[in-house]
Amino acid sequence: MKNLPQPLSTYVTRFIDQYNALNISSLDENAVSELIINNKSQLNNLLMSGLGASTLILRLGAVINLSKKLDEGE
Repeated sequence: MKNLPQPLSTYVTRFIDQYNALNISSLDENAVSELIINNKSQLNNLLMSGLGASTLILRLGAVINLSKKLDEGE
């Protein structure tokens, strides 16, 4: 995480913290259903931080590709 730019590391760290807090990896089908019903806001926050990180990664990749094309003179 130390090598990630600040906005990106914030989203990634938030996602990892929320993922660990919900302990999703060890849930069975019934527990996931209960999570959806009883912890909607926590699950929504997890998904939003994951989507935020993904969006930033995609934008960063687009900027890098554009910068390479500009350096090559295209």
